[in-house]
Amino acid sequence: MSDLHPYVSVEAVTRAYPGHTVFQDLWFGVNRGEFVCLVGHSGCGKTTVLNILAGLDKPDSGGVIVDGTEITGPSLDRAVIFQGHALMPWMTAEQNVAFALSCRHPAWNKAQLRDAARAALEKVGLGAAADRKPAMLSGGMKQRVGIARALALQPKMLLMDEPFSALDALTRGGLQDEVSRLVMEANQTAFMITHDVDEAILLADRILLMTNGPDSHIAEVVQNTLPRPRDRANLHKLPGYHQLRDHILEFLLTRSLALRGNPMPGWDRRALPVVRPAGAREHAPPPEPDPAPVPPSAVAVVPRPVSTTPVTKPKRKAAMNDAKTELGHKILKIKKKAGLKWADIAARIGMSPVWTCALCMGQMSAEPHHARGLAELLGLDEEEEATLCEFPYRGAQPMPPTDPLIYRFYELVLVYGTTWKDMIHEEFGDGIMSAIDYDMIMERLPDQKGDRVKLTMTGKFLSYKRY
Repeated sequence: MSDLHPYVSVEAVTRAYPGHTVFQDLWFGVNRGEFVCLVGHSGCGKTTVLNILAGLDKPDSGGVIVDGTEITGPSLDRAVIFQGHALMPWMTAEQNVAFALSCRHPAWNKAQLRDAARAALEKVGLGAAADRKPAMLSGGMKQRVGIARALALQPKMLLMDEPFSALDALTRGGLQDEVSRLVMEANQTAFMITHDVDEAILLADRILLMTNGPDSHIAEVVQNTLPRPRDRANLHKLPGYHQLRDHILEFLLTRSLALRGNPMPGWDRRALPVVRPAGAREHAPPPEPDPAPVPPSAVAVVPRPVSTTPVTKPKRKAAMNDAKTELGHKILKIKKKAGLKWADIAARIGMSPVWTCALCMGQMSAEPHHARGLAELLGLDEEEEATLCEFPYRGAQPMPPTDPLIYRFYELVLVYGTTWKDMIHEEFGDGIMSAIDYDMIMERLPDQKGDRVKLTMTGKFLSYKRY
């Protein structure tokens, strides 16, 4: 369906409380069969948007239209999967699903409800657990029952309020794959809010980026051009994945705050800018199918030669890394000669100093407008400007940890170690050798949706001269 006439249309929606505007004049649409994720920081109004779509909250002005009908309250046409499983503890898994089905099909008898509930549970791999009550199920199994209950209703729209946020990393990953498969099989229209960038990239066709609250707005729409079906284990290998992820992270870390109450020039709330990050393909070629099996009798058994040539990085990727490294050295020389600091360059191109340093040092790719700003500021030619937009090849890396918190620290060190080193050199001079006396300060920062924790890492750095 055309974007001009979306299946779900949010039109001029405003929600405010005395002395506090959550958002105002909000516009966006969701097409039939599309999976849309809304990403933003806590307190920006994501859950409020979902509650209005579900009919659990009413906007102060504006409205939401689904399949040509305005939302006036809750409906079985819109099923919600909450952060908690929201199961009735005195009912079995089968009875929880059957109860929802009885609301959708009041004329069905018990046998019909039981068979339909069992079929829904089978789809999420819980056929053997149909007779268990929630107390006998793990957290992941409870969420599977919630998913089965929602999809059994065959709703016009599936709404998800961070349904996997309370689960461990392995269970969360399995459920993400399960939801992706089920939504695709049913051609289900889905809308989900999340903090998890990788989750949004795995599941969504489009990703709405929301600025910080209060008085937040949707700054832009990111088109996810990665091909489907997507495999979580190999997602990071797809062309354009890193550019897509970097773009969303850059928004969350810098622009989401800077754009709060201060939209970009030319921004139109009724025609949101659509972004396809540099390097992402609109139609990526599907993977080549496995060759047809050859009968054993047709295969000659020949000893397999052993190669003595060392394994190297692909030439094009290795050459690009060399180009980015060489360009990084050139930028450092220009920066030193001009007496610039990373903060000065960052202010000119509209990025944070850390991200600017990482971009110039070849640790990440640049958006075209950032590359243009750097080229104009530092006097780079067109080829060097294009090199800034290329994503660095990191080679074969060990399997990252599955725990989400440990993974974030792992990623920070892997990607930004060189960046931190150069920023330390800029401030204190060359020769920093190592650090001792590590410490971590934890500070609780209350906010509207619960506690957040600020971590401050400290350490004493030793230089060559004083070691």
